[in-house]
Amino acid sequence: MLGEIGNNLVCFVFRMRVMAIMCMNAEKIGLMVITLERYFKIEYPGAYQKYWMTPVAVAIPWISGFCTFIIPAVLSTKAIPGACPRLGFWPNKHDMTVSSVFFSK
Repeated sequence: MLGEIGNNLVCFVFRMRVMAIMCMNAEKIGLMVITLERYFKIEYPGAYQKYWMTPVAVAIPWISGFCTFIIPAVLSTKAIPGACPRLGFWPNKHDMTVSSVFFSK
């Protein structure tokens, strides 16, 4: 039982590239955050001097990377006994169309 959970976790994280895709999503959003940070630094220097800006700018890319891929990936995984779980399984066509934004490569 515990070995099967470990195998599924390894398949989910490494073989299906879930961690890599989450990091790529976080990277893209991080570039947008850096751009907005530079804008606020120039246009609103008083607000930029506040101490809360840096932790928020660091946390937003990782939280959004997690929400834009890990959550849909977990919700759309179909367990197959004795094999790696199948990623991108949706019960109906409408859900699959909506999820194409998250699973586009």
